[in-house]
Amino acid sequence: MATTPHRPDPAQQRQRDILDRALRTLRYALPPPLEDRPEAWKARDRVALATVAAMRPANPVEARLAALHVATTAYASHCLRRLPQCADDPRREAQLIALAASMGREARGCLGTLLRRQAVRKKHEATAAAGRASAALAEQTLLALMTAALERMPPGPPARPAVPEADRHDPSRQRDRPQDPGRRRDITVAWVQSPPNPTIH
Repeated sequence: MATTPHRPDPAQQRQRDILDRALRTLRYALPPPLEDRPEAWKARDRVALATVAAMRPANPVEARLAALHVATTAYASHCLRRLPQCADDPRREAQLIALAASMGREARGCLGTLLRRQAVRKKHEATAAAGRASAALAEQTLLALMTAALERMPPGPPARPAVPEADRHDPSRQRDRPQDPGRRRDITVAWVQSPPNPTIH
């Protein structure tokens, strides 16, 4: 007797697709971890995706806004962490402060837009029994789907020294000197809005 092929639950498949999309955005938009070890890269992705999941995006637009908020917040923190390294360079210090402030504003803007969209969506869902059932299912399965998305992650970026080899021996070299804050912000936002499209298994 022929067996009927199993068909995935459409609601669960939709949530998987949403998280996979957020994961692709995050993998190419986040700054590198403090330590260049495979475990550190995985931990970075795990924490970032968990933060996105905590915002409970219900569609690709909400997932992109959540991922953009997480990435720009991470970049603001990354710039502030680098301030002690340029205590003797006031110009570079000012650039980092300006870039951190710009990323912070971008992060708050994304979060505000996300919350407004979610408020409108939840208002509509509250008036329909089907909407309430869908919201309850998304909440119950979110953790399991997030775990599955992490398991499907491709290997992280190739290992590279956290500090360039030349800088280890010659601190005067500023290989990673920050660009103009406005230009750096445009590049970062462009990455997040149009990230590469790797295949996730």
